[in-house]
Amino acid sequence: MIMERVLTLVLLCVLSAWANIPDVEKVSVIGRTETELTFQWKVENSSYSYKLATNVIGDIPINASEAEYLNYTVSPLSPGTNYSFTLYTVFENYTSKGFYFSNVTTPSNVNSVSVIDRKENQITLQWSKVNNSNDYGYELYWNEENSSIPISQTNTVEYNVTSLDAGTEYFFTLYTVFGHVMSSGYSFTNVTMPSNVQDVNVKLNDTEMILQWDVVSNTNNNTYTYTLENKDELTVNCTNQTAEGNEVTCHISDLTPATNYSFTLYTEFADLRSTGFNFYNITTLSDITEVTVNRSQTELTISWNKLNNNDIYNYTLKSQGEGSEKNFTGSAVGDVITHTYSSLTPGTEHSFTLFTVVNKAFSRGFSFKNVTTLYCTSFNWTVTNSSIEAKVNGSTYVKAQNSTGSVKNGTVNQNSLTLQGLYPGGSYNVSLFYYLESELLPQCTHHLTLDPYSVSHLRCEYHSGGYGLAVIWDTPYGVVDRVQVDVDRKSFNKSYSSEKQIRLEINGLQAAKKYTVTATSFSGSRRSQTVSVNCETDPAGVIAGVLVFFLLVIIICVAVFAWRRYGSAKRNKMTNPLVEPKVPNKNYKPLPLNKFPEHYQNMSRDENRGFSEEYETTPLECISPQKMRVILIISMLITCLATAMQADSILLLKVHCHPLSMISGEWFGRKDHRPSSC
Repeated sequence: MIMERVLTLVLLCVLSAWANIPDVEKVSVIGRTETELTFQWKVENSSYSYKLATNVIGDIPINASEAEYLNYTVSPLSPGTNYSFTLYTVFENYTSKGFYFSNVTTPSNVNSVSVIDRKENQITLQWSKVNNSNDYGYELYWNEENSSIPISQTNTVEYNVTSLDAGTEYFFTLYTVFGHVMSSGYSFTNVTMPSNVQDVNVKLNDTEMILQWDVVSNTNNNTYTYTLENKDELTVNCTNQTAEGNEVTCHISDLTPATNYSFTLYTEFADLRSTGFNFYNITTLSDITEVTVNRSQTELTISWNKLNNNDIYNYTLKSQGEGSEKNFTGSAVGDVITHTYSSLTPGTEHSFTLFTVVNKAFSRGFSFKNVTTLYCTSFNWTVTNSSIEAKVNGSTYVKAQNSTGSVKNGTVNQNSLTLQGLYPGGSYNVSLFYYLESELLPQCTHHLTLDPYSVSHLRCEYHSGGYGLAVIWDTPYGVVDRVQVDVDRKSFNKSYSSEKQIRLEINGLQAAKKYTVTATSFSGSRRSQTVSVNCETDPAGVIAGVLVFFLLVIIICVAVFAWRRYGSAKRNKMTNPLVEPKVPNKNYKPLPLNKFPEHYQNMSRDENRGFSEEYETTPLECISPQKMRVILIISMLITCLATAMQADSILLLKVHCHPLSMISGEWFGRKDHRPSSC
């Protein structure tokens, strides 16, 4: 009974003591790491001490402090662990009921973060769970953005960061979260994939390409580099890559003609490439565009310079008409390639195509035509005094030029050539041309002289007392080198004269005779049509001869009559008549009347030499005065007639012979008059 009372008294004392020792009101965590927790609480009485009981470490005595607040660090702890604590206030071996609280240590950071996928606007991150614990959460911060990441049920965590800018570097911090406590954070940087170029402009030729594209831009105005790759062959490099303003230029050289190049253009930033802009282009295969053709009547020689002076090109020359094909290897020929087509027909058109060949690929081909030249002399040319005509082949155009520079042009229609309105007698160089693909190709040149115009108004006038003619005509229009006049099978030439009328005097003709006079114009070897006219020499001399003949007959009759009259009278008076010697007849023949003028001219030459010789051969006799008168009168009549025959009219005959009457009267009126010698 007494024992129970004692125990009750002790219990009441203890309860009274507990009731008098207060617990701390608040415990704050003022420091936290992965292995430590630092607590702080307010000290109510400096006489108190404390005891911290944990569920891991055990009870930890804590001495009293004179300060108002007491700080205490609990370690070593495990990262990211929730610990439960009870803080007791202790006074003289009495403790308070205890202040219960719990807290967590800072969780550990992830060891590393990998990028498992990357695009222009997103990045996919992956990391392993911290301590392989499913109790941890994670928060990701970047560029003033953050995102809480749900807890994954696998050993790794993946997170896709979206709405990013292409080709941009981002700064990330990944926190491990446990109980609203975050780790110190794992910081890293990474970049999004840069954007591709939008388009590439290509300028190319056989062995070069010039690529141009706009600069790829982003929000941070980063400077990108670009890499061009050829999918099929070795990497091609952009020589002289330049960026001017917002445009980048890439120059590629040493390419192969007629080759398909498949390119991928990458945008590069921070060791990252874009997905690449794919495009392809085929280098060109240029044609030979300048071909030289040397032409002759039967050959065409074709030559051209090696393309770009490069041996990589081969060539194929095809003749469309013949269907033949000729191949040339560029590395086996010189800088100039030549081929000759022979045994061709003059004036024929030929078509060719020249191909450039590389790796069995043909260019589109350069097509051209040409034509063999002509033999102008092989055509039958018809020439008049104003036109030239011919049937020709292999010609479409004609030009004629004379020595003065005058040009006459014309076309050849259906192989017929006609040039009209030309200068008569002119010399022309007639050139034939072939109009081919806007070019006039000379075919041949022929020299022709036109027929001259015939003389006009051909006529004659008397000349040289009936023994000649004066031929007169008007100067022909055009070119005339000379005029040939034919009279009595004799030809006379008259050179060109600028006078309007030409006069040609012809001597040695017969009087009172009709002649056919012809005149022909000549220009070089060409002659005009012959013009003829009938002309008659002057008949005045013949008329005078007839009159003289009759007069001579009359005189002879008078002389005979006088001779006989006076001769018989004298014989009757003479006792010894004189015997006159007979004159032998030496080939004296009667002279026809129409031959008398010619006979007189022959006898009158060299100062009447013929008469002198005939007189000397005549035997002389003693002549009575009466016979002498008769002979003298006859001689004077002959002289008169000779003078008159050289005169131009009967009027002159009368003038020259008028004194005969006086002389004959005087002699016949005189009486005997004999030479003293008889």
